[in-house]
Amino acid sequence: MSLAAFSEDASYFIVDERNNFRPAGVAKFARSRGGYLYDNLLEDHTATLSLLDTWMYEFAAVEQGSILQNLALMSTALGLGGFPHLASHPFAWFQALDFRMTDLPFSRTIGAGPLMKSLLRALKKDIPMPTAVG
Repeated sequence: MSLAAFSEDASYFIVDERNNFRPAGVAKFARSRGGYLYDNLLEDHTATLSLLDTWMYEFAAVEQGSILQNLALMSTALGLGGFPHLASHPFAWFQALDFRMTDLPFSRTIGAGPLMKSLLRALKKDIPMPTAVG
């Protein structure tokens, strides 16, 4: 999916919303520089990194749903019954599979700037987030 966004048909220009909406490594491929990616915001071919990530998550979720549906049909055909559950959790599967985990402050996981970090700390909302590191 991410490569399809850069195809000549789609030609999305990707910007990093956590870095002041600067080009996310694709500036040299912009139409204004002789490339083929639409970098004019009025042409509606600009996307953020988080939007691209969301598209990828949604496609993965569709695949998971199809697998769960097939498992439910199989278990029903065997007379076992069953109900498909979406077992999606940000870090529980990493913990269950014995990945090395570390706690990162929430502000770091969202790429917060100094002002947001200070605000989160003052409100005691800069909670540790378990993150897989290997």
